[in-house]
Amino acid sequence: MQANNVADREGWPRHGQQVIFVDPRGVQHPALVTAAWGPRCVNVVFVDLEDGQRDNYGQKLKRFTSVMHKSVQEAHGNYWHEAE
Repeated sequence: MQANNVADREGWPRHGQQVIFVDPRGVQHPALVTAAWGPRCVNVVFVDLEDGQRDNYGQKLKRFTSVMHKSVQEAHGNYWHEAE
């Protein structure tokens, strides 16, 4: 399957779109879409604001791949939804 390289696929999240990623612990993070694999499956990146998560470039980035939308994810976390 090839990632969405077309900015205007009907109903698909756009590259760079701000979303909310809910991590496996249930903590919400503002995130950006880096790839869309369909209308409900994306890759995201966000800045890890936890103490001790710095390197020479600043706060570390965390990436999650093949993250499903909350409408199709039954687990407590590890999903995304639209930013309000």
